[in-house]
Amino acid sequence: MIVSHKFSNREIEKNIKDNPRFLLSNKSGGFLNWQGEPESRYGGLFHKTKNTLFKSLESIDLKEKSEIKKARNNFWNFEIERENGLKESFFVPYGFDALVYELNRDAAVDLVLDAKAMFDNDEWGRNYEISEMEGKIVVEYYKIKDGVKQYNFFMVINGENLNYKIKKDWRLRDYKYDLLRKDPPFGRYVFYALEISGSAFIFTAADKKEKALEDSEKILKNLEEIKNQHKKNIDYFYSNYNAGISDAEIDVAYIASKFSLSNMLVYDKNGKLEGMYAGLPWFSQFWARDALISLVSLPPKLKRALFLSYLDEFNKKNDISPCNVGCIDSSGSHGFFFKRAEDLISDNLLSKEEIFLVKEILVRDIEKLLREKTKDSFAVNGPKETWMDTDYASDTREGIRIEIQALRLRMYNLAAKLTGERKYFELEHELSKKVREYFWNEEILKDGIDDRESRPNIFLAFYIYPELLFKHEWSKAFSSALEDLFLEWGGLASISKNSPLFCGKYRGCLDVDQSYHHGDSWYFLNNISSMALRRVDARKFEKNIDAILHASTYDILWQGILGQHAELSSAEKFTSLGCRAQAWSCAMYVEAIDDILKKLETK
Repeated sequence: MIVSHKFSNREIEKNIKDNPRFLLSNKSGGFLNWQGEPESRYGGLFHKTKNTLFKSLESIDLKEKSEIKKARNNFWNFEIERENGLKESFFVPYGFDALVYELNRDAAVDLVLDAKAMFDNDEWGRNYEISEMEGKIVVEYYKIKDGVKQYNFFMVINGENLNYKIKKDWRLRDYKYDLLRKDPPFGRYVFYALEISGSAFIFTAADKKEKALEDSEKILKNLEEIKNQHKKNIDYFYSNYNAGISDAEIDVAYIASKFSLSNMLVYDKNGKLEGMYAGLPWFSQFWARDALISLVSLPPKLKRALFLSYLDEFNKKNDISPCNVGCIDSSGSHGFFFKRAEDLISDNLLSKEEIFLVKEILVRDIEKLLREKTKDSFAVNGPKETWMDTDYASDTREGIRIEIQALRLRMYNLAAKLTGERKYFELEHELSKKVREYFWNEEILKDGIDDRESRPNIFLAFYIYPELLFKHEWSKAFSSALEDLFLEWGGLASISKNSPLFCGKYRGCLDVDQSYHHGDSWYFLNNISSMALRRVDARKFEKNIDAILHASTYDILWQGILGQHAELSSAEKFTSLGCRAQAWSCAMYVEAIDDILKKLETK
C-alpha cells in the first residue's frame, strides 16, 4: 500500500504494510479516528457536548470488498484508493460535528454505529430509533440504565438520491489494539443500522435533532465553499509555518506536527480558545502540565492565548495546583508554568501587567512550596506526582527527583530576575549547590537523591535548567546515561535496560503497567534528549541525535496514525503505541527541529 502526504505543494510517499489510520479534528473538540481495519473501540466519529465526548459512528463498511491500494493524507481530508478503482474521501469540517464521506461512483455501504459516551463501556440499555425526515435519515440513540434515560443524541444522514434499507443487526466486533494494550473490553456488539447506496453522504451529530438537521443542511448547501476554504487554510498554513527544510521527510513531518498541534486546540462556539487536548483519542482532556510543555511550539498568538488562560485560572483560584477542566495536579505543573512564562517574557509576548501578575503568582507559589513541598532545601514530590506517574514494585518516584529540582531552580531563577530580591538568588544558589553535592559524582547524575537507577529524566533536567552543570559535566552525564538507556532503533528506554524493573515490551509483562515507565520509550522525551545532546556536544552525540530524529520522523509519517506523533514505543522494537496522537510529542519534535534551524542560522 502506498501512503502519500500532501501538504500544499509538498508531497512525499512510501510503500508501507501497516493498517492505515487517519485523524481529522473539527477544532470544537470532535474528531474522526479512522482505521482501515477497525482495531479499537476508540475508533470512529466523536463529538463533544457539555465537556463530554460521545461516539456516534463506528465505521462505514463498503459492501464491495477490495484491498487499499493508496492512502493519501491531504491534512484537510484524506483519500483512500482501492484495488477495484473505488475511491473514498473523508472530510471533517471545522466548527461542525460532522463527517463528509464521498466516493467516485455510486456504491453500497453498511453504516455501523456504536453510540455511547467515550468511556461508557456498558453494553446494556442501548437503543436506536431510525426514521426519515425531510428526505434525510434520522437516527436517535438513547441509553437507559435502571429504567432511567441517561443520555441521548441524534445523527442525521444527508445526501443526494439516498437509497437505504434498515438492517438493525447487532454483531460482535473484536478490537485487536485494545487486546494488545490489555485494555478491556476487547470487543463489543456494534449496530449495523443501515445499508446505504450513493456517492456522497453527510453525517451530523448533536444532542438536539433540530441542530443535527440544521447543520446537515448548512453543510450540503455550502459544501464546495467549505472545502475550498479548508484547502486555502492548508496553503496558508504551509506558506506561513513551513521551514523550507531541504530534507523532504523532515519538512513534511515538521509541518505535520505543527498542524497536529493546532488541531489539538479546542474552541467554543464563539471561537474562544478553551484549551488543548493532551492527546487523541483517549487523552481528550485539558491537562496543565501537557499544555504548558506543548504550547512552546504554537504560533506566537496562540502560545500567548493558551498561556494566558492558565495565568487567569491560577490567579483566580489563588493556587497553581487546580485548573479548569480535567487538570491533574502534578509536580511538573508548577515549574512548567513558570518556565513557559520565562519563555514568553523572553519573546516579548507578555505585557508589563501580565509580567507583574506572573511575578505575584510566582512569589505566592514559592512561599507555598517552601512550606509544603521542601525538605532540607530540596523540592519534594509525593508518590506518582512526576510525569512518571505509575506504580510498579512500589517505584512511585516519591521523594527528591532530579527534574523536580530543575523546575524549582528555574522558578527561583525567574523570581530573582523579576523581583530583584536577594533571597531568591540565595535559594537558587543553595539548591544548586546541594543538587550538585548529592546527585552528581563527576560521572553520573542520579535520577533521585537515594536512587542510582538510570532514567532519561536528566535530559529533561537539562532542558529545564542547563545551568546546573558545566557542558563538559553534562557530556559525561549523558554518555553514562546513554550506555544504560539508548535503544539502537533511535529512542531512550524509560529505565536502564539492565534494571530488574525493566520491561522491554509495551504492556507485555505480568503487570500491564510495568513497561509504561520502566521500559517504554517516550517520543516527547526522545525529542527533548536530541535537543540536549545537540546543545551539549553535537559532534560527539551525532549518531544518537540522528537516530532519534530519524525514528521520530518515521513515526510521524509512516506508522501509527499517519501524520501524527504517538505517545511512545516499545523499547525492544520500534513501534507507534499508546495514545497515537500526542500533543507534547509533536511539540517537542517541532522544537527539536527549530533548535537545529536556529543553530544553522547563526553559522
